[in-house]
Amino acid sequence: MCLDIGNSVNAMDVIHQQTKFISAQQKDDVPMQHVKIRCVCLKLVKWNYMHRCLYCSVFFCKTCAEEHFGKTVEQYKAENT
Repeated sequence: MCLDIGNSVNAMDVIHQQTKFISAQQKDDVPMQHVKIRCVCLKLVKWNYMHRCLYCSVFFCKTCAEEHFGKTVEQYKAENT
């Protein structure tokens, strides 16, 4: 489930900023294992620890992803095991 990312935040603007930030790191020859993405909460997280929404394509840190998707990892596991 994809919940709104906030009234004042446009998903396309967030995707554009995240893509721009990733591109800048690639231009600076940052090794892929060190590339970071800025979440909507402004936290910088390594790309492989981010969660991307299938519907809006925005990357989220774990905390924001749980809020965005409407349940915690623990709740999801309990429902699907």
